[in-house]
Amino acid sequence: MGLDEGRTFIVMRNSVPVGELRPLRRKRFVDAQDVHEIFAAAPPVDWTRFCDDLDDGASQDIVAMSGDFVAGLLRTQKPGVSRC
Repeated sequence: MGLDEGRTFIVMRNSVPVGELRPLRRKRFVDAQDVHEIFAAAPPVDWTRFCDDLDDGASQDIVAMSGDFVAGLLRTQKPGVSRC
């Protein structure tokens, strides 16, 4: 069993791990035309409901964020623009 089967190996020197050997991730490509055909019959997105769902599932409370990150957000936030 080896890399071809997805196995990962730890490289050791003097009983100390110094590296990792693992298989490359295979690129997944989907043709744009195929994606268009798959989603052509999808219902339209209700953006208000979408944003409400995001707000319900993820906290956007400033208290929960780090100070530097929040300071950057406050400098770049435009008045009247939805958080979503």
